[in-house]
Amino acid sequence: MHFLPQGDSRNEVVIHVPPLAEEMNKSRHMVAKQARMLCGLGYDVLVVDLFGTGDSEGGFEEATWDRWLDDLEFVYRWTEEQQFEAINWWSLRMGSLLISDLVRLRQLNASRIVCWQPVINGRNLLGQFLRLRIAAYLESSDKNQSVKDYMTAFEKGSGIEVAGYQVSPGLALPLANAKFEDVSKNCKKLAWFQLTTLPGKSIGPSDQIILDQLSDNGLEVVSGMIQGAPFWFTQELSLSHQLLDTTSKYFTH
Repeated sequence: MHFLPQGDSRNEVVIHVPPLAEEMNKSRHMVAKQARMLCGLGYDVLVVDLFGTGDSEGGFEEATWDRWLDDLEFVYRWTEEQQFEAINWWSLRMGSLLISDLVRLRQLNASRIVCWQPVINGRNLLGQFLRLRIAAYLESSDKNQSVKDYMTAFEKGSGIEVAGYQVSPGLALPLANAKFEDVSKNCKKLAWFQLTTLPGKSIGPSDQIILDQLSDNGLEVVSGMIQGAPFWFTQELSLSHQLLDTTSKYFTH
């Protein structure tokens, strides 16, 4: 979806890269609200539905990591053709891993990268996702299956159904190997925003190591812990106005 700028255009674009599976659906209201706020600041905003998700073509069972990278590179090349002065990336959760691969492996440029609750290790995310299946089958004959068993099935070429989503080996295995790594070669600025419901909580040590390395490599890094509920996960729709306002403020500098 293309959100057009309101008023004077900055001639800059922001490309949103979504999270995994149901997290995308639960976060649509926050993403749309932030997109409209950025349009109010003069940005074009592109909210991407990756292959097999949302309003895109294909089924989720056909989705692969490389296909998703192809989708995003196609969007990036289109924005180049429009001759925007700057191309910015904005991710939620798993989206940070896709952006990392795009910037590092496909050499796509980024004026800014803004990460909401970034995932830095794909194996951990996939493990969390697969445990949804384990929880759902506690009372069935599949109750003794483990994450390791499911990973073995992927390695043998079998797909696995998780919470209504058929996950292919072509998606699961590359996701398991994905990590957020050094993007400083093709990026100028990075914002790293995480939500917490605990007052006084600071950025976790693993994330801080990454941020320190990026800063040492010359990237202009901004980070912060923001009060708010995990809207991509909560049963009821929730908003984090502080996250919206913090992100908008970051895009005004």
